[in-house]
Amino acid sequence: MSNPSVKKTIAIITAKGNSRRVVNKCLLSFNGKPLLHYTIVIALKSQHIDEVFVSTESEEIKELAEAFGAKVPFLRRPEYSGHEVHSNIPLIDMLEKLGGAAQYDFCVKLLPTSPLRKLRSLNNIVELSKLHQRNILSVTDTGFTLPHLRTLSAGDILTTLGGDKVYNFQNQDAPNVFGLVGVAQCAPVAELLNKKTFQYGNPMGYVVDKYEAAEIDTMEDFSWAEMLAKNLGEWF
Repeated sequence: MSNPSVKKTIAIITAKGNSRRVVNKCLLSFNGKPLLHYTIVIALKSQHIDEVFVSTESEEIKELAEAFGAKVPFLRRPEYSGHEVHSNIPLIDMLEKLGGAAQYDFCVKLLPTSPLRKLRSLNNIVELSKLHQRNILSVTDTGFTLPHLRTLSAGDILTTLGGDKVYNFQNQDAPNVFGLVGVAQCAPVAELLNKKTFQYGNPMGYVVDKYEAAEIDTMEDFSWAEMLAKNLGEWF
């Protein structure tokens, strides 16, 4: 008989086949193996994750994911695989179909476009979510402070964020800005299903270095991350 006090954790990897900027991205060979392989393997290695699922609309990705040890009990609805659809939508749909808060206490979102994540980071993010009973998001230091940041409009006009102009500032005068990255996000399932996002409220951040934070959105990203992987060796 299962112990109801044990916190059961599900990992869902969102891996659509209909990728726009890099065609068949999840299936491309990355350092000798399909890109999707690295995210599945590290999720399965984590002692803090009980089950690993993949959300996809692709039969080919489904077969590959199952061969690597992940579960794909059904294909996502086609309308959840459009370029304009945020990955949280098919993730929440899968989580609800799998039983939601009645079956799981915590959910981890993993993106296959972050193949250099470390097992230590994944474990720490899940542990922190359980310890604090709140949402944890992976972030990396951008190396900039808020006064550094600008938007570039038509005519190459620079505009400060928030409209406040700070001139001749020193780096130590303002805190660094951190950016969200796809290494991992974890949250209590009940809260996630209620808010429909991992970014609700005031989440805690877990900082990863810029190499672990490498994300693949373009072929240039792919080549750079693959070069990093070859230099890092066994990074899990």
